[in-house]
Parts: sequence; C-alpha cells; structure tokens
Amino acid sequence: MNITTPRAKTITYKARIADVEYGVIRNVTTHFVTLARA
Repeated sequence: MNITTPRAKTITYKARIADVEYGVIRNVTTHFVTLARA
C-alpha cells in the first residue's frame, strides 16, 4: 500500500499538468483562429 499510493499520486499529478497544458494550448489555438477569421 505504501508503494502504490505515491505512484498513483504522481500519475494523477502528471495527468493534471497534462490537462492544464492541453487546456492552455487549446485556448491559445482558439484565440489565434478567432484572430485569423477576424
């Protein structure tokens, strides 16, 4: 139990970072697409 818990936390932490990065990239992309259309 002691070994798997930190590993699970690390995976969740990395998944959160990936989620944030994906959200930022998507927002920036949407922003530039909007600028290109306007």
